[in-house]
Amino acid sequence: MKTTQSDLPSNPELNLKEFLKNAWAHKFLYIASILVFGALGYGYLKWAPPVYEADTSILVNTQGSGRLFTEGNFRDGGLVGDSEKNLFNEMNILKSVGLVQSTIEDLDIQVSYHSQNIIIKREHYKDFPFRVKLIQDKPNQLVNVPIYVKMLSDASYQLTINVHDYEMMDQGTGEVGLVENPLIISREHRFDEPAQTEYYNFTIEKIFDQNASEAFIGKELFFMIHPINDLVRSFQNKLSVTQVDLQASILNITSEGEVLEKEIDFLNQLTSNYINSKISERNKVASNKVSFIDQQLSSITDSLTHAERSLELFRRNSDAVNLTQTGASALEEYQEIQNKQAQADLNLKYYKSLLKYVKDSNGINQIVAPSIVGIDDALLSDNLMELKRLSSELSRVRFLKGPKSYDVEVIQHQIENTRKSVEENLRNLINSTSITVGDYADRESRLARTIDQLPTREKKLITYQRKTKLFENLYNYLSQELAKTGIAQAEDLSDVRIINHARMLGDSAKSPNKAMIMFLSLLLGLLVPSVIVTLKGEIDESISNIKVIEKRVKIPVLAQIATDPSIRKKETIFAEHWQTKESIRDLHANIKFFLPNYYKKVIAVTSSVPGEGKSFVAANLALTMASAGNSVLLIDADFRNPSLSRHFGVDPTTNFSTYLNGWTEETKEIIHTHQKYRNLDYITTTAASTNPHRYLQNPKFEFMIIGLKDEYDHIIIDCPAVGLVSDYLLLFHLADIHLFVTRQKFSKQSYLKEIEKFKEKGNVENLYLVLNGVPGKKLKHGYFAYDASIDQGTESKKGPDKKEEDDPKKAEKSTSQ
Repeated sequence: MKTTQSDLPSNPELNLKEFLKNAWAHKFLYIASILVFGALGYGYLKWAPPVYEADTSILVNTQGSGRLFTEGNFRDGGLVGDSEKNLFNEMNILKSVGLVQSTIEDLDIQVSYHSQNIIIKREHYKDFPFRVKLIQDKPNQLVNVPIYVKMLSDASYQLTINVHDYEMMDQGTGEVGLVENPLIISREHRFDEPAQTEYYNFTIEKIFDQNASEAFIGKELFFMIHPINDLVRSFQNKLSVTQVDLQASILNITSEGEVLEKEIDFLNQLTSNYINSKISERNKVASNKVSFIDQQLSSITDSLTHAERSLELFRRNSDAVNLTQTGASALEEYQEIQNKQAQADLNLKYYKSLLKYVKDSNGINQIVAPSIVGIDDALLSDNLMELKRLSSELSRVRFLKGPKSYDVEVIQHQIENTRKSVEENLRNLINSTSITVGDYADRESRLARTIDQLPTREKKLITYQRKTKLFENLYNYLSQELAKTGIAQAEDLSDVRIINHARMLGDSAKSPNKAMIMFLSLLLGLLVPSVIVTLKGEIDESISNIKVIEKRVKIPVLAQIATDPSIRKKETIFAEHWQTKESIRDLHANIKFFLPNYYKKVIAVTSSVPGEGKSFVAANLALTMASAGNSVLLIDADFRNPSLSRHFGVDPTTNFSTYLNGWTEETKEIIHTHQKYRNLDYITTTAASTNPHRYLQNPKFEFMIIGLKDEYDHIIIDCPAVGLVSDYLLLFHLADIHLFVTRQKFSKQSYLKEIEKFKEKGNVENLYLVLNGVPGKKLKHGYFAYDASIDQGTESKKGPDKKEEDDPKKAEKSTSQ
């Protein structure tokens, strides 16, 4: 039979089963590993600082419709940039340096407070025995260095600094420099008094809180001063602003840190500063507008008063001259043309200004709607709103997908096309408006000539009335604008509203995650020993089990021979343990199965190196066959290391060596019969004093084997080992069956390849392996155990006595088997 397990497809279930068996064999390693990693995980949960996550959410009214009395409600239109806020701009504003820095300064968190014992270090926020007030008008300040404080009394403390290098900050510029020199300071200072040196400038105020002081008994207290720029970057990095939904203008703001209360205060102060900045910005614009209108009103009021007095004085001195029909018509038409010309001039300036903003991509948000200046152009308004919408969409897509995405390129192309369309429209409007302005100027000149033809007193009256009417219209317009601005300024409401005030996100700290840490501890507890066991199996060159043989070579394994612990104790070559005897019977049965016509065959038993148990297997196989009623001849042909003579106890003067030397002529003189098993004959030998090859090459050896085949059912030859010498090569042609004995935990895997090469090069058939030295508990032989009484024809039905089972550790130490 030539097929083996290795010829068949690999079965994952068998591989898993083998892995589980191997793991069970190292169960104490797994238990120890799980306990160690479990303890490490528990320690990490105990000592690692918790990280909390807090969040808040705000509603940004992008249309500015949250205020009832805005300027936009007094008139149509408004600033295009004000009519719809860019939500992604607002998200970046919330993380801007200015807003974050003002929040840090308002909370006064430039100083962090800490406590520590032997292992655990924790940051604190408000619950601390003292507070540090920085003296800002001094140039130097020690930063990013732990400054230890030991309270000596209610009035004084000991300040200690001990570092290898340190950083100094210029409080005027905020620049930080590294000093690569050690700094050791130990000084006594008093609470509530400035502590000033060339390295630090601050005042420590003691907080007389009995509970806070008792909580820090036995702990070291220290604080650290941080550069404001570093704090800004730190909060910016951990601050996250996201849009809740693409269809909603609600922003969710999160931050995380070791002190939950600190993160909550930061988010609340951040949103408060953001809302106040919006109100302040709007109020500033309104204030500037009010100031401008007040200045214009003051000037217009003086001019109107002067014009009214001049008109009144002229009427009084001219006996109340009235205008003729011609003068009145001329005056009315002149004023109408002046108003239209002023509107056309305003439109022309608007178109030119608008063209400049459209050409500048950064000026889109500053575009003023046409309705502001009284222009009712639907096409222009639609184009401007589309340009604004595309600009907002570009910001959103660039934020979500990056500046180099394909969608960004598409939107930029759309913006460019829309911009070109608007520019062309504006150029046409500028040309047409310029023509209109020129036409109004010609009409004004014609009317001026008509007025010049009127009587002198009537012309003067027209001039006084025209000025008075002009200043009166300007005064009324500015008064209306001042009232609108005042109402809008009085409405102290923001377009931003807090939906949820800052609170902890989740029910516990974000990290460390207890479930995840314990899962990882368990996983590592299983993974590390698995890796060790696997690497051990890969590094170990010895044959650890039958699976190794099946993977390495395609030579069938006839049997696994159980370890017999009695061999070392009783110095006998014959197996006495029930499992060992049963495994020898398995070997006999498998030989019969593989070779049904195995009678009258010569069985050669060898191994790669001495110590693998070939003599043990040969002797016990011969005994088993003889016990089964077969006539068996066992020949010890290992002239280098013979072993049968000392176990069988025969006269060394008549043995195989003397026969091959010619000192003994008849084979019957060297054949001995076992005293107990009458079917078992054996031939012993002694170690050769000269080269054993001359014995193995002696023709008498082969003649003897041929002659004895007819007398015995089986001839078993205990041959020399193959690996070190070439003795077996002189004998293998005499054998019909070749049994190569390997020993678990002793034989090298490289031996298997040598055996396979020997089989292929010599074209050796009927070559099989026998795995010796397998711990008995890994073998199964059925329900009943057998003892030596079977050899007398009786069978003992009893379960295996636990006391008789072999010890795997002792079995591995056995070298004689």
